[in-house]
Amino acid sequence: MDQDVLVRPDLTAGQELVKRLELAAIPIDAAYWLQDDETGIWQLILSSPLVVSRDPRQIYEEIRKILLELPNTDLNRHEISVVSPHSSLVRDVKHVIGTDRGLHEIRLDDLHVGGHKYRSARIYRVVGGKLEQGARVRVKTSGRLGTIQGRLKTPNGARYLVVYDLTPDELERVGVDLHPPIGDELPADDLDLLYVVRTGGWPEKLPQVTRLAG
Repeated sequence: MDQDVLVRPDLTAGQELVKRLELAAIPIDAAYWLQDDETGIWQLILSSPLVVSRDPRQIYEEIRKILLELPNTDLNRHEISVVSPHSSLVRDVKHVIGTDRGLHEIRLDDLHVGGHKYRSARIYRVVGGKLEQGARVRVKTSGRLGTIQGRLKTPNGARYLVVYDLTPDELERVGVDLHPPIGDELPADDLDLLYVVRTGGWPEKLPQVTRLAG
C-alpha cells in the first residue's frame, strides 16, 4: 500500500462517509482523525452505539460500499476503525472536547487518549458539548459567532457573556471608534452550541478551526 496514502487525512471524504453512514441508519456519535505520534499515519475513528447491538462486520461492509461510491478519494477501509462509545479512545476524547451533532473540522495537537500519544487530531464530531466557559456558539437571531467568557445568575435564569468574533468591517474600525471586546449577555435559548474545548488540562493551546460545516 502506498505510504503517501496513509500520512494525510482525506477530510472531505471522511466527512462524506459520516453523512452517508447516517443516511444508512448507522448513527455516529463521534468521528475524528488521529495521527500516530511515531509513524505520522492517520486513522479515522468512528464511534457508533450500534457496535454494541450489531455485528461490527455489518458496519464495515456498509463502509466498504460507501467508499466504492465516493469519487476522487484515497480513503480506504484499513484507515478506518469503528469503536463503541464506551471505549477508552472515545471516553478520553470526550473529556477534552464536546460538540453539537453538526460536522466540524477542529484541529487539536499533542493528545494522549486511549493510552496512546497522538501528534494531531481533526475532529468532526464528539457529541456531548454543553454551554460552558470557552464554548463556541452561534447567536440564533443574528448568526454571529462568539465564545462564552462567563456565566451570570439572574432571577430569570442563567445568562451567558458571549464575546463576538470581529467582522472584517469591525476589524478595520479597531483603534478608531470601536473598543473590543464586543459582546452580549444572552440566555441559553438564544444560543446554538457549536463545540467546546476544555483546556484546563491538556491541550493547553486553543484548537485551530479550519472550517465549520453548515
